[in-house]
Amino acid sequence: TLISIPGYAFGADLTFIQLALGYVLGRTLVAILLVPLFFRGTFLTAYQVLTTKFGGFIGRATASLFLLTRSVSDGLRLFATGLVLALGLSSMPEVTALISALLPGSDHITALLFFSICFITATTLFYTLVGGMQAVIWTDVIQLMVYLVGSFIAGAVLLGQIPGGWSEIIDRAAASDKLELFDFSLDWSRNYTFWSGLIGGIFITASTHGTDQLFVQRYLCARSQSDARRALIGSGLIVLLQFGFFLVLGIMLWVYYTNYEPVALASLAIEGQIQTDRVFPHFVATQLPIGLRGLLIAAVVAAGMSTLSSSLNSSAASTVGDFYLPFAGEERSSQHYVQVSRWITVGWAMVQLLVALTAIALSRSVVDEVLGIQSLTGGLILGVFGLGRL
Repeated sequence: TLISIPGYAFGADLTFIQLALGYVLGRTLVAILLVPLFFRGTFLTAYQVLTTKFGGFIGRATASLFLLTRSVSDGLRLFATGLVLALGLSSMPEVTALISALLPGSDHITALLFFSICFITATTLFYTLVGGMQAVIWTDVIQLMVYLVGSFIAGAVLLGQIPGGWSEIIDRAAASDKLELFDFSLDWSRNYTFWSGLIGGIFITASTHGTDQLFVQRYLCARSQSDARRALIGSGLIVLLQFGFFLVLGIMLWVYYTNYEPVALASLAIEGQIQTDRVFPHFVATQLPIGLRGLLIAAVVAAGMSTLSSSLNSSAASTVGDFYLPFAGEERSSQHYVQVSRWITVGWAMVQLLVALTAIALSRSVVDEVLGIQSLTGGLILGVFGLGRL
């Protein structure tokens, strides 16, 4: 969101917002059709619902798919977050020298990346172990504030760099057809039309927010089914506003670079093509004061830690609820299950850490390829939930 959505608007227009409309509708359908399933009993995980419908084999099979894809995709997210932190630390010579001395035999960026990944994992694991789901939710609130405040400050600085302000932004963008919101064409070769955004957004959201333990565990923490529904639909509206803000930020970046920094813009080209995902990070690195630059780096790291803590907690809950409890035999104390879940959380942290460290040696393009696995299995699991509900 922070990097790619401004990049999309920079290179195209505002039509990415059509996907967010699909997200709102998808969340509404999940609130109506799937959320009631999770309140028809005392469930620890989403997949226990499938166990009651289809038996233990189906419940454990879907839980296994969740654990596999979540570990790989979030391990790669951990790698990407570590990369941002490593690039931020690289501007501090003392830190670079210290870490390079602690990890001899590797270039300084690799050493910083190794340190960053391990540091983020250890920090996130600590507060997840100490506070459990409550810590996950409240740190998410704080991290969201850091993420949004940092982004709004960057937007304010950017607006100040454009002499004509909003009127200039609107006039220049309108003259270049960059304010288009909806594309109702039936051209199947286009990525973001009204129809692909709406239908694709609905199914993406239904598969993540309706069947993924990372999201379902939040509904199970709500006071009631109605509270869970309100939170879910409200999150869709917040995402719609957030996408709108980052798209406008991308338009502002386009006005600024094409009219006032064309030389800097040319430096972002690879083989003659502007790499749009690099535009906003380049602005942060070159135009923001160092303190604000640190705030934006903190925003990205906060978003990564938010995902990692939720991932560890949901993976531990699924392992305990879908695998340990059915085979544990005799009933144990609540404290026993909490202790087991903590050890399992450590285990999944090590798995994701290994995925992230392995990604250091691979081409970075592998991230997008492997994340595609989650979309494939998300559709399969959504189909099973659909059978269970309908």
